[in-house]
Amino acid sequence: VKGEKPRVVVLGTGWAGSRLMKDLDTTGYDVVCVSPRNHMVFTPLLASTCVGTLEFRSVAEPLARIQPAVSRSPGSYFLLARCTAVDPDAHTIDCETVTEGEKDTLKPWKFKVSYDKLVFGCGAEASTFGIRGVTEHATFLREVHDAQEIRRKLLLNLMLSDVPGISEGEKRRLLHCVVVGGGPTGVEFSGELSDFIIRDVKERYSHVKDYVHVTLIEVFVVDFLI
Repeated sequence: VKGEKPRVVVLGTGWAGSRLMKDLDTTGYDVVCVSPRNHMVFTPLLASTCVGTLEFRSVAEPLARIQPAVSRSPGSYFLLARCTAVDPDAHTIDCETVTEGEKDTLKPWKFKVSYDKLVFGCGAEASTFGIRGVTEHATFLREVHDAQEIRRKLLLNLMLSDVPGISEGEKRRLLHCVVVGGGPTGVEFSGELSDFIIRDVKERYSHVKDYVHVTLIEVFVVDFLI
C-alpha cells in the first residue's frame, strides 16, 4: 500500500534469522518474524546448562532484545507459529499457531501473512540417521527445553538410585548415561557431564557415586583408495 514500508518476513529465530533482524534498518522496513521459538539459543553453551554450569537464561536471548521493533513498532510483529506453505505468486505464507500440546489455550489457528521480501532461516531438524527408537527413547540436545529435560532426568535418577532397596544392577542402569555422536555437541556434553560427576556427584551423592558411568559412542568410517 502506498505510504507503507515494505514488509520483510523472517522465518526462524536461529543464528541467521536473528543476525539479519538485528542488522535490519527498521526505519525503511517493517519486520515480521514467524517462529515456534521467541528467542535465539547460543547452542555452543547449551551443553553447560544440562548440569548447571550455566543457567538456561544465559544461553537464550529474547527476540525483543535482538530486534526491539517487533514489540514496539506498529507494523512489526513476532508471531508464535510455524510456516506451512508459501505462495510466491500472491506473496503470502500460510501459518499455524504453536501450542505444544497445551489443552487450555488457543486451538491450532491457521492464518496468512503477506510479505514483500521473505527470508528463510528455519534451520533443520535433528537427524536420527535411520536408527530405530531414537525419537521414542532418546533426547536430542538442540533447544533449551531439551537441556531442561536432560537436567531433570539426570537429577531424578541420582535421587531415585539412593532409595533403599534398589538393586546394584538397577542403580547402574539408572546412572548409565549414553551419548551418541562424537561431534562438538556430544563431546562437549560428555565433558560437562564428567566434570559434574567429579565435582558435584561425588560430594552430594556419595552413596551412589561409584555407579555413575558415561559412554560416548561414535562410528568412524574411513574410505581407503588403493
